[in-house]
Order: sequence, then structure tokens, then C-alpha cells
Amino acid sequence: MHGADVAALLNALPASTLPVELIALRDLGAVVDLEEHWPVVHITKIPIQYARLGIAALPVFAGVNIGAGFTTLAWLDATPKKAVTLVVDPSVPGTLTTFAYNWGDRITAVIIKGHQVNPDPIPDILSRCVNVQSVTISGTIQNTITPVAAATYLSVLRTTQLVTLKVTVAARDALDVTVVVAWLQGPSAASLLLSCASVSDPTALASAIQNCSTLSSLTLNNAFDVQAALVSSPDTLHHVTALSLRQSAAQDDVPIDVLLGKLDRTKVLSLSVQSNRYQARLLGDVIGVLGMCPSLKSFYLDNWTLPAASMTGACPCLTSITLRRLHFDVVGDVAKIIQLLSTSHCLLSVDFCGTKLGSESVFALARALPVWMARGLQTLHLDNTGLGDADAGVLRLRLRRRATAATSRST
Repeated sequence: MHGADVAALLNALPASTLPVELIALRDLGAVVDLEEHWPVVHITKIPIQYARLGIAALPVFAGVNIGAGFTTLAWLDATPKKAVTLVVDPSVPGTLTTFAYNWGDRITAVIIKGHQVNPDPIPDILSRCVNVQSVTISGTIQNTITPVAAATYLSVLRTTQLVTLKVTVAARDALDVTVVVAWLQGPSAASLLLSCASVSDPTALASAIQNCSTLSSLTLNNAFDVQAALVSSPDTLHHVTALSLRQSAAQDDVPIDVLLGKLDRTKVLSLSVQSNRYQARLLGDVIGVLGMCPSLKSFYLDNWTLPAASMTGACPCLTSITLRRLHFDVVGDVAKIIQLLSTSHCLLSVDFCGTKLGSESVFALARALPVWMARGLQTLHLDNTGLGDADAGVLRLRLRRRATAATSRST
């Protein structure tokens, strides 16, 4: 249910039938847009004069978001029982330290957006969040986070209940991952995103990743030494169901197809392999994974050259596929991929942006598109695919025939 639906429902019900917190929510919806505050209330966006209304309505919200720059101390009178997300950016004046002191045991998620303030308040804020389950350390272009600062933040984290950890640093210095390794050796780690040039001990981190049976989601942006250590290790990644890899121009080639071979293909739900190199490098037969992972829901490839692919199997659970800026050694493989996509029963999004489609692929797409649409396709992106007027005419004709056939059946 959307915020507008909630407001309409409350306005339609007699006030005498509503409990106090729903009356407060109704009145709050009259002065702020509930679309911005449902199901999680963003208290930084609520004007100070309406803080009391927000506090009274707090029990009906699924969570609380405290953005950077928050200054309304009236909220300290509230006692939130739902999840609280704290967004920390010391470059924006606010009173987040006060909230960390008062709500520290209720804060379950922390998002850190920068650190360029002395003295740095972030270590103290993090140390107060004793029940945190999700931490994101990620600076902005203007306010980056260095590996040294990130390591300091990690060192004060309470990781007992930590489920999700995302760390993004900009400098080329190695990130100290001692705390990350220890966390992965505990019982709660489920999702790790690491974006850095390198780490202090790639072998130890790779071993911890491969032996963490609870870790289901792994994202490595660059971190070449970690990717290489995972490839060279004899251990598997059978517990990982969502894998995302990105390689940069500064990296040597890591045989990603070897890394993918360590996954249990019967369990894989999501795969993403991206490159930000100027020129697309050759990637192994990754496309063949499409038909070999029966539970796969999302598949993303960007900026690669692909060899001849083996197209067997089916992808019945696939909902989203992105094949951007790809160069195929065998042009006809695109048509085969399109045919394979028709084995999905729930395809919602297809993106071929930047991938050249030959005439064979256009005809395959024209045949497949009506089937995809009948099954619920919502978006199709064909920017910079080399389609000409004749190709557009083929697609238009096929869709017109589908519309005519549908009208005839309806009649």
C-alpha cells in the first residue's frame, strides 16, 4: 500500500473508530506528503512544528530514518520500537551524536557518507549502536572515505548482530580487513560489499569468504587481489547465491569464468559481471550460465567481448537480464540468447543497450517480444543497438499482428 492510499483510507474512516496513533497519522498526512514517509518515516523531512504529530504516529510506521543534518530534538521524547536507520554525514551540521546516545540500542542500520571533520564523531556514534544489523561506509565524490578512516570505523563496530556490511573507499591504499575477516568467522554475516583497490590480507579474506556458510551475497568492486585469491583457492563458493564482480582498467585479468565455476549453479539467484575498462576484454563462456542455473532471477553483463557460447538448458525463473555494451565473436549468439529468454515464465526487464543487434537478432526479438509481453514484460531497452528503420518496422509489424490477434480473440 502506498502513502496516498493510507491517507485516503484514514480520511474515509470515522474518527471514532481510529486509535490515537492512526488519528495522528491522519493529521500528519494532512500537513506532509505520506508518499515520502510510508512505510518508513523520514523524520528529517518533517517540519519541526509537526514533530509532535510524527511522534504520536510513530507506532504505525515500519521504521524510522534519521537523515544527515537532523536538528529537531523534540524527537528524543519518542521511544521507537521499530528499526531505526541513521544516516551520518559530519559535513552537514546536525545532532546525530545526541540521537546515537539516546537511541543507540534501537539503531539497526547506519549509513556513513563522509568523514572530513575534526574531531571525527563517527567512531563514537558507531560505538553507541550496539544492536546494528546493517552498516554502509561509502563516501561521496566530494567527501571520500579513505582506507584508514574506514578501518577505524570498522574497528569500533559491534558485529554480534551485523548481517550486512558495505565498504567503499576511494584511495589506492590497502584496506585493513582484520575486522571483516573476524565478522565472517562469526554466525551472522549474510551480505558483503567491498569496493576498494586492494586489502591488507587477501588470502585470509578469501578463506573467510569461502568458509562463511551464512554468507549468501558477495559483491567485489575491483579488489583484484581478493578476486585472484578466490580463484587460486581450492575451496568453493557453494553458499553464495548472489555474486557481483567489477573489474577496472588498472587490474590484471582475473579468470571470472573460473570464479563462477565455484558456485553451486542450482542455488544461484543473481549474477553480475561488469568492466569499466576503456576497451572490452574477452570474457569466458559466462553466457552459458544462463541456461544452467534453474533458479537464476537476475543476470547482468556490461562491457565485455564474448566467445562462442553454449546455449543449453532453460531459465524459467529469470525476471531481469541486462546485456550492455557486449561484443559477440559469433553474431548469431544474440539470437540464441533471445530464444533462451523465452524459456522464462516471468521475464519483466530486458536491456540490450550498447549491444549491436544484427538482422537475425531483430527477427528473433520480433518473434519473442509478443510472448514476453503476454507473460508480463514491463521494460525493454534498445538504445544504441544499431536498429534501423527497417528493423523498427519488423518489430512494429510483429506487435501490430499481436494486437490484431488479441482483438480477434476478444471479439
